[in-house]
Amino acid sequence: MKNKHKAISIILITVVFLMPFMGNTVVSEGRGSYTWYFNSYNPFEAWETNPQYMVDGSTNNFSSTSTASDVQHLTGSTYEPTHENGTITKVEIRAHGYYLWSGNDVDIILRPVFPGGDGDDHTFDCGTFPGWSAWFDITADTNHPDPWEWIDIRDLDCDVEARPNPAGPDEWTLYCSKVEIRVTYTT
Repeated sequence: MKNKHKAISIILITVVFLMPFMGNTVVSEGRGSYTWYFNSYNPFEAWETNPQYMVDGSTNNFSSTSTASDVQHLTGSTYEPTHENGTITKVEIRAHGYYLWSGNDVDIILRPVFPGGDGDDHTFDCGTFPGWSAWFDITADTNHPDPWEWIDIRDLDCDVEARPNPAGPDEWTLYCSKVEIRVTYTT
């Protein structure tokens, strides 16, 4: 019994320490999902303040911008080819962020960038407190890969754009800390 508890403890400790290096995995009978986050960006197409914080994996550090149409181009993720397991059935993205100002006037636009061109704009109508957007399904976006292959997940980029309401306030600051990718697959 003592060895059994020791073995379980070792497994739990191993999982806890390895989890930050793996995508989050959910598996049920015949299907599963992985979640990764974008961890690199193009420094020539980035938000004006602390762009590195959008790709550091934390939801406590925030990139920010006060410039309309400012875009940060995310160029890589924590995806690992060891997770290639079955047929991709859905690909989604989401963001964690908020804005400073009264009213609900500034949005984060997530736009997947595929090898064939830009996907559709997905609007995160964020609030004045940090939080996650809904998951946006990009599986059938304009210029999406058809069919989706695992290499397409590796090659997926994303534009994160600041888009204020034209009738909104002139002064605002938009914050984003993380953008995630979730892939659902069948085996």
